[in-house]
Amino acid sequence: MHIKLFMRAKNLEVPVFYRAMLQGFFYNHMDDFLGTFIHEEGFVFDRRTYKLFSFSRIFSKDTPVYDEKRKILIFNGEIWVVFSSPIYDLIRSFEKNISERGFVTLNGRALEVFKITKRSYMIDKEDVKIKTLSGITCYTTQNGKRYFFEVGGKEWNDMITLNLKNKYKILYGQEIDGDVEMEPINVSKKVTRYSPHSRDIYEEWMGVFKIKGPKELIQVAIDAGIGPKNSAGFGCVKPIS
Repeated sequence: MHIKLFMRAKNLEVPVFYRAMLQGFFYNHMDDFLGTFIHEEGFVFDRRTYKLFSFSRIFSKDTPVYDEKRKILIFNGEIWVVFSSPIYDLIRSFEKNISERGFVTLNGRALEVFKITKRSYMIDKEDVKIKTLSGITCYTTQNGKRYFFEVGGKEWNDMITLNLKNKYKILYGQEIDGDVEMEPINVSKKVTRYSPHSRDIYEEWMGVFKIKGPKELIQVAIDAGIGPKNSAGFGCVKPIS
């Protein structure tokens, strides 16, 4: 399920690399118990921890102003973000806390929330066109160094498939057969960081893909995100016609 949060901003300043800030924003607006569990423990499978949520970048009607000297973006007017998860309690917790307050705090600024929408995308076929709401990253780590895979290549698809199958096993307690293939249609690569002070660099791919495979795995991709680092703001996607 996807929940979209619409806010009004007035000279909202955020760092260019704002994923860490936005991740903290989502955790801070969950119930304490649930947020602590997801953050501190998560769901462990095959020695890997999955948070089972993802989120988009910040969208806005008006183009934000880039302050090159301060390395910040300044937003004004209507902005929105998307939070996605296959765990309904997580969606409900987030929505309930924000609805009761009527406002949110983002980077130390109180913002009015004027609309919240929810949507469940039901996947009923094995060939779906998707659009990224935040970039997809895909890599392996060896000796402390990340090696990023070629978008749409065999290693990319193998890693995406394994990641989705692990999430599926956590959610439904059973294995699933079949592989996932992603075909880039209109995509671009960007090099980014998790936060302004992070030394970790990530390659991310944004744009439109075609994803083929078991519809159950595509459903997990839409709800939980594609690839690693979903809870850090990578791999949030939606289906498009």
